[in-house]
Parts: sequence; C-alpha cells; structure tokens
Amino acid sequence: MQQALPMIYCPNLKCRAANPEGEVACHQCGTRLPNRYLWVVGLDPEVETVENLLGDRYPFRGPQVVVETQPGLPLASSFDITESILPYLKLFPWRLHLPQLYSLLTGERSLLLLEGAPLSLQDFNILSPAGTEKGDATVDFTKIAIAENFTDAWKQAPALRQVNWLWQMAQLWAPLQREGVASSLIDPQLLRVEGPLLRLLSLNYQANLVLPLSELGRFWAKWCLPSVGRWQTKFTELCDQLMEGEITAPDELIENLEAWLAAVRTTSSIQVDVATRTDSGPTREHNEDACYPHHGAVAQNASAGLMVVCDGVGGHAGGEVASGLAIKTITEYLQQTPLPQLTPAELIQELETGIGLANDQIAQQNDQENRHDRDRMGTTLVMALAQNQDLYISNLGDSRAYLITEQACYQITTDDDIATREVRLGYLPHREAMRQPGAGSLIQALGMVPSSMLRPATTRFLLDSDCLFLLCSDGLSDFERVESLWREELLPLLQGKIDLAETTKRLIAAANRFNGHDNVTVALMHCHQVDASTAKTAITATSDQSQKPTLLKTQLRDRPFTKSVPRSTSILPWAIVGFLTVFGLGAVLAYLLRPSPKPDATSSTGSPQPTATGTASAEPTSPSATDLKPDTYWRIQAAPPATVGNPPTVSSSPPIAIRSRPDLALKPLATLPSGAILKILETAPETTPEATPEATPETKEVSGWKKVQLCYQPPVGAVPSPAQSAQGSANATPTPPSSPSVGGTEPPPAESPTQPNGAAANGPSDRVKGGEASGSIQPNQSGYVEVTPFLSRARRVETQALEPSQRAGCLAEDDAPS
Repeated sequence: MQQALPMIYCPNLKCRAANPEGEVACHQCGTRLPNRYLWVVGLDPEVETVENLLGDRYPFRGPQVVVETQPGLPLASSFDITESILPYLKLFPWRLHLPQLYSLLTGERSLLLLEGAPLSLQDFNILSPAGTEKGDATVDFTKIAIAENFTDAWKQAPALRQVNWLWQMAQLWAPLQREGVASSLIDPQLLRVEGPLLRLLSLNYQANLVLPLSELGRFWAKWCLPSVGRWQTKFTELCDQLMEGEITAPDELIENLEAWLAAVRTTSSIQVDVATRTDSGPTREHNEDACYPHHGAVAQNASAGLMVVCDGVGGHAGGEVASGLAIKTITEYLQQTPLPQLTPAELIQELETGIGLANDQIAQQNDQENRHDRDRMGTTLVMALAQNQDLYISNLGDSRAYLITEQACYQITTDDDIATREVRLGYLPHREAMRQPGAGSLIQALGMVPSSMLRPATTRFLLDSDCLFLLCSDGLSDFERVESLWREELLPLLQGKIDLAETTKRLIAAANRFNGHDNVTVALMHCHQVDASTAKTAITATSDQSQKPTLLKTQLRDRPFTKSVPRSTSILPWAIVGFLTVFGLGAVLAYLLRPSPKPDATSSTGSPQPTATGTASAEPTSPSATDLKPDTYWRIQAAPPATVGNPPTVSSSPPIAIRSRPDLALKPLATLPSGAILKILETAPETTPEATPEATPETKEVSGWKKVQLCYQPPVGAVPSPAQSAQGSANATPTPPSSPSVGGTEPPPAESPTQPNGAAANGPSDRVKGGEASGSIQPNQSGYVEVTPFLSRARRVETQALEPSQRAGCLAEDDAPS
C-alpha cells in the first residue's frame, strides 16, 4: 500500500490552503509552494525506528529526510547556539558547498534540521523510485534528488572534473580547519557531488581537533586515484608529498593542482554568450539600475566576457549617477589591463582595484555635491568576468549572482546586509535573522565609505561543462523568485530550447509580475565547453534583434581561439631539410666569427671591474639573495647621503614602488615611504626582458621581483624612532612619505598640506592618476617590488624588534571567502 502524500500549507497567511506535496503553486491563490526537504542530524536510522511525523510539521520522507509542511509559519528559535552548531553559521559565505541551519528541535535529544543538503535518491528509500502517487498527483523525486556519492561519481568523471573537485576540496580546507570541521572533507559518507560542485551533507565537529594536511593526502590516496592513466603517476607523487609532510599549506597544494589543471585543459575551451536587459518596473518612474553590456545587448561565441549589474541608491539623479559612474570606471579600468596575461591571484586583485576606483569616483562626486549621511548616493555591484576558462564573480551589496546547472540553481553571492552579518557572527540562523527589524539594510555599498574599509568578495569558478550564470538586482531576486522560476525560465536555455535575448525578456516580465516593487536588471552568461580544434570565433552583438549586428566591447583584450590548420604532408620533408641546412650554415658562421680571447679584464669594452682600492658599487650592508626569504621582515630606509667619491645619482637610489603585478610598465599603486615595514611573501615569476632593466654583476643574482605584504606605514611627518634608525645607516636621513597611513592601528596622521583647491594632498581617495603613486596600498595588502632598488633601501629586522602595531597588518586575518 502506497503512502499518502503530505499536505503542504500555502505560505500566504491569508490563504493557508492545503496542497498535495509536489504541487508547484497553491490551487486556491496561486502562491508558489516551496518544497523544502531537510536533512536530520542526530538520528541513527540503523538502530532507531522513526515515527511518521517529527515535531508537529515535519513528516518523514526518508530515514533522515523530512519535508516542511508549514513554510509560512515562523520557526522555533528558542535554543542556544552550541559549539557544534556554530560552524554552520560562521561558514555561511561557503554555503555553495555546505548545508545551512534551518532549525533545531529540542526535547529528550536535540535534532538539527539542515536545508540545502545534497540529497540523493537513496535518501528517499522509503518511497518507490518512481515516486508516490495519489489520485492524479505524481511526485517526481528526480527533480530534487540530484546528488551522487563522491566516491561513486569519481570513477566515472573525466580528468578535468576530477581536478575541479580536488581543487574545491583544497580551497575549503583552510576555512573548515579554522572552525574545527575539516574532518568532514575526508569522510566519504559526507562527501557528495552535484555536477561540477563538491558539497557536504553535514559538518563533523570535533572540538580542539587540528588535522594536518597529510590526512587529506591519505584520503586522496585511498579514494581518488585518477581514472586517466597518464595522470596516475603525478597524482600518486602529490599524495606522497602530502603524507610525508613536504606540502603543509593549502596554498602549496592549490599551486600543484593549478599546474595539473593547465595540463588537462589543453583539449577543450570555454566560449561564452552574453545578454543583458534592464527595466524600471511597473511602480518606479526612474530606473536607477545600470548594466554592462548596455541594455538589450547580445554577444555570442566569445572566449572572454564581462557582465556588470549595479543597483543605485540615493534617489533620482543620485542612484542613476552612482550606478552609471561605477560601470564606466570599472569597465574602462579593466579594458586597460592585460587580463589574459595575469595569474588568477593577480586578476582578482585587479578586479578589486577596479572596485576601489569606482568607489572613489562616487565618493568624490558625493563630496563635490556636499552630500552627507543618508543623502549620499551609492550603488550595489555584482560582476562576472570569464577569462582563461575561469569565471570570477565579485559583489558588494545585495545584487546577486546565481549558478544554474542541469541539476539545480545555486545562489553564489552573499548579501552585504545586517542579516548576513548576524549569521556570520554566530548569533542567529539565516531565516531567523531575516525576520529581525532592519535585516535587509546594507552594510556595504560603493560610494559610502573610503575604499580601505570595503571588503568585496570575489569567487573563482573552474569551468568544466555547460552552465549558466545569472546576475540580477533585487527587483528579481527578492522573495526567492529565482529559486522558484529557474526550472521554467532558465533551464530551457541550457537545454537549447530558447535563446538568450528571449530569456532576459521573460525574466523581466516574471519579475514585474511576481514582484513589481523595484527596478529590475538581469545579465546572463551562457558558458559552453567546446573542443579546442573546433572553437568558433564569430562574435555578434545587437541592442535588439531588429537592429543590425555591431561589435560589442565585451572582449576585454580578447584572444579568441583560432582553428589550427594541419600542415601539408608534402611540404613537411622539404621544411625539415631547409631547417637543417640553415642550422648548419649558422654554426659554421658562428665558429668563424667567434671573438678572440681577451688578455685581461681591463681591456674589455664593458664595465670595468672593481679593484681592491676602488669604491664598492653597492653598500656593504645590502642584503644578499639568500636573505630575501619568505616570511622575513624588512624596513624601508632613507636614501644614502652623498659622500666624497659616492655622489648621488638617479639610479643609485630610485624610489621603491609597489605594484599590483611584476611589470615596470604598469603604473605603481604607491611609493613606499621611509619607515614602512614589509614582509616577503614569495618570489614573483620572471618578467619579460623588455620590462626588466639589465642586471649588473652585483645584482644579477637577485634581480627580478618579490611579492610583499605591507605590515606598517608611518603617518605623515613621522620620524623613525631610535630603534628604527639603528637598523639603517647612521647617516641616513628620513624622506617624507608619499602617502598617509589609513590603517586602523596607526595614530591619527598629522594634518596634510592642501592643494590650491583645498583637497588634501595624496588623500585616501587619490588612486592611480596620471602615473602618480597614491595611498591605495594599506596595511595587510600585498603587491610586488623590484628587487634592484629594494636592495639599496631595505634592512632586515627580526620580528621581536618590531612593535605590535608595526607587524599587526601582516598578522591580521581576513575570514572573507576567497
């Protein structure tokens, strides 16, 4: 006898009609019905017999699965947040991979209810696989039971997806380790996958347990042998390095996986289609939203692409200006940046630099118009950049990004509002926090505070299959409209049943129909995987389908794939003969024209070698190449004074500039003042010969670039303390810094000299303008310095010799998601 379907009561409190489980909308008022299946933690289904109903509203649909029958009623929240519950709240920014706390049932024992858990068909084993029927209603559980066990899915997955899963596991290790739940990543019973996403069924909390990374290596060696034979040897070596303690940090592990990722990506590429649309909505006179590309634009078959959605705040002539100014500033900055040449870390830094520039432009506009407090205009921001087969999502505010796959719809971004802050601090579950007064008030937006106080979140995705990314303002995302509409409006696009332009129109219409309280903007990016040898290069773009195609500026220095043409087999032998002939002639000429040996070094036309009585070309106290090791601290000293026989020159003590990447051609972010404290992080990759000055015999062993972190920057007018002076030359005189300190641990800076227009010189809002260095680098931020000038101006110091404020910037931890 088949089990009767539970009744789901309409969430509309004015209706409250009962509907059979599986219905999409209420049969009486048409309100969308959420079918929430919750995972129960605290039951042992092997030894316990569960009743038909848990509490008074959760009937069982599996041994550990219940369904919510009263979605419109408040949840019971009178319980304490214990240590085992706290990780679910503090790891809220990683909810793309983790379930979230829904409620806690207390009684003889505590039962934890989790929403968003990755459920499989086996979790519903009290039902028949085809579903349960009652009358004419049929529940198809294949629509919600989509997860697979990690160890089972691994055996069938291609190499690229396997690397993707391992890369996600390595990314999650550090945040889960901080909250004491890293053991969840090595428990095969908790690991699930949903297409390209690695997800956890629940969190295994063990107090005071700190797992070494070697445990992850043991898990991989047992369960994760690659299915592709040619990668098995390399993967086994990686597991051995983990187990033997040669790799101890997640960053080192990620670096190894990045190299493997580049190797397995050679046979395919990602192309993207982009479309945007914006509308003022049925109740607003003005549209304060803005998007990039412009309204109605469509681009296809691009190897790179950019989308931006902004939702302005501040009223007419305020929000419109802020959102438009943000998009103009960011797109212009990124179009001038060689994005394809950057590493992922550098690209993320450039995205956040562009966000800071946009913030400064809006803040400057507010100051010029004398806007204060609530009158200041601002804007939210969410943008997506597809580059080098990766996709980067950055957001600030409550405009959202969603990932849509064949399996499900996922919210990627986390709103910067009071409710989210309460969850991350461990105070309340998210659904309970959303019921508090002022829960939706923003705590971050462009144009409201200095850039040093902004914390934009950037997430990187490894694209390994067809998927869809949606950016939208809250005119669409409010009331969980995307989650309720994605199957009808977005899944057909992935299945090839509808095009991008038509989908954007349908989303706007749905937002105006079901919400209708605000402006609405949508931007869609369809990412599809293609074989590298057949990748299309045609790019078309239109503002509307009725207009003629025009080139859309979404390529951002795009380098599209070109179809490789095999050489003719009849030409190849002649080419080999020609190559060998030219090579032989070159060798003969090189031997005949070889230079005769020099009698001594002084007869050379090159630079004379220093003699025993000559003046040394470098300071004897300059650090050597072996001193510039990671995790060492250095203080910037003043330029050496002029002495007899050692006159100052332009090249003897150039300014030490910090840049966003190792390239002399790039404008510096800031010039480091005397007294600044830096920490060496790593050696940067070799730069091109054109960008690096010719090395001298004294500096050739240490020429290049170092990635450093700014720990401390002295305030304006500060004079180094005796402890600082003791580290440098006794005759050195401090040079005034080029930018003030904005760090929170520093004393208030002295009054800055003003320009004729009254603006403070080198103020926090001054960023890269006209090639001048600015104060955009703050303590705890990183960049690159050229070693050659760094040698003559830096002195190594021990950590014990630094005051707490001088090393605080390098010790502070930012628990924002990477």
